[in-house]
Amino acid sequence: MSKRLTYYLTIFNLRKIAADWTHDDIPIGSDVVCYNIVLDAACRSGNVDAALTLFDSMCSMNDGTVAPNMVTYNTLMGAFAREGRVSDVYTLFYEAKQR
Repeated sequence: MSKRLTYYLTIFNLRKIAADWTHDDIPIGSDVVCYNIVLDAACRSGNVDAALTLFDSMCSMNDGTVAPNMVTYNTLMGAFAREGRVSDVYTLFYEAKQR
């Protein structure tokens, strides 16, 4: 098997695993980048509702270390757009503008 194929299979498997993660599965001390990676994995695997649940948990944290940033919003808006959930895209867009 080529190195490139092995690399893509590894990334695919990691995305499949991460797509099933919840807020409780992410290690303590993780920052917004870690959360965005898991959120992106969930979106790319078609599990947008799980990504939205993770996003909600990010918003509910009060310490500010995992506050959603523009990468977070863009990831979710892209996933909603691919699924044809236009009203959700607009909702997130206006929420992002307020932050």
